[in-house]
Amino acid sequence: LEAIEGGHATVLEEVDADRGLIKIDGEMWQARSFDGHEKYLPGQRVQVIKVIGATAIVWRETLPEHIEPNNI
Repeated sequence: LEAIEGGHATVLEEVDADRGLIKIDGEMWQARSFDGHEKYLPGQRVQVIKVIGATAIVWRETLPEHIEPNNI
């Protein structure tokens, strides 16, 4: 999982606070938006912030400077 966290993915189905689908290295993962307000559309690139169970928590391709992934 550590290899996935911090990596990039492509959105397959719209990702929001409740659901979504992304592709990481050829594998499909359930995903949710990191802050619960952002939505990511199919084709967008996102960054995997954290993996909780079988769900990837994602954000825009780059993290805001004040967010440390280890503090999530």
